Amino acid sequence: MESKKPEENKLWTQQEIDLKIKEFDDKIEAAKRDDNTTNVSPDTIKVEKGVFLKDKAKDYDKAEEVLWDALTTAVGPNWKLEIVFEILQMTIHKLEV
Repeated sequence: MESKKPEENKLWTQQEIDLKIKEFDDKIEAAKRDDNTTNVSPDTIKVEKGVFLKDKAKDYDKAEEVLWDALTTAVGPNWKLEIVFEILQMTIHKLEV
């Protein structure tokens, strides 16, 4: 049986959520400044931020905004499909079908 990471079951406070979002924003800016010399692209970090907002912070409106932004700059059909499926899953979860 797989052991879950402590972060998976954690109850997030607003201060912790804000700190995590700032951390994501800093990573995105650093990836843009590095001009993709790192292994992580800004789009990847945007998707991670969107998934965090969706799954952990439960801020669906902001998560949708971040994921749509990532979709407009994503490269490659597989990556775009992954983002669309995240948005679709969130929409179904919100029962806005």
